[in-house]
Amino acid sequence: MGNDFISGAVVKAQKLQLATFEYDNVNRYFYLNGALNGTVSAAGNVTYNNTEGFCIGRDNRDYQDYLNANVSIYQIYNSSLTT
Repeated sequence: MGNDFISGAVVKAQKLQLATFEYDNVNRYFYLNGALNGTVSAAGNVTYNNTEGFCIGRDNRDYQDYLNANVSIYQIYNSSLTT
């Protein structure tokens, strides 16, 4: 994904922030601290390739881009959440 979602977001060092990603089989959405920051068209199904593994904080496309931060809490859901 690289910089697909970057849209002027300011991520401050040494401050806890909430980053949320959502995918609806049509678009990918990125929220930073609850505010929509970017939308990218990406139609299709999400598949898991067991030979490459699942990762958080790394771009699986080329294995070159890594998150330079600490991920303290994460949650993964396989269904839509409602408010």
